[in-house]
Amino acid sequence: VCSSDLELALNMCNRHGLIAGASGTGKTVTIAGLTLSGEDAANYKLSTPVTTTGNITKRPVTVSVDGVSVTKVYDGTTAASTSNISGQVTLGDVISEDNVDVSVVTVGDYSSAAVGTNYEVTLNLQLTGEDATNYTLPAAPVTATASITASSNITDTTAAAQNVVVGVGTF
Repeated sequence: VCSSDLELALNMCNRHGLIAGASGTGKTVTIAGLTLSGEDAANYKLSTPVTTTGNITKRPVTVSVDGVSVTKVYDGTTAASTSNISGQVTLGDVISEDNVDVSVVTVGDYSSAAVGTNYEVTLNLQLTGEDATNYTLPAAPVTATASITASSNITDTTAAAQNVVVGVGTF
């Protein structure tokens, strides 16, 4: 078009873009609602729909572990388990119409096998739900406070040791 009397104003209000599918690259964008304006607009025909490509990045979510703790009874190991989690891991910044949730897949090991409190364990999370692929978890590790409590399974072996017959000889 070599005329200054014809305009295709994409920065004006009367246009809409519809992007096919969810997050990804090279997504088809269909632009609708375009109009020609200007003195010579009647001499031209705008072919519609207009399409182009665009990228939709995954939406980052926030993760809250307020009130989440991991507790186990002393077993001599540093292993932690998802069955020892109390509280609820929750997501933030999810679009209300989307079906996205989070689950704890595994829990990192304790730094020590000793009875104690204020350990920090890493929660390995996974997004679930039909819209989960449109979201991404934080890059930083998500951690929870953990503790190891004393075991109450103590066996008294003193009586059995007293009944041992000691043989003749030098020990």
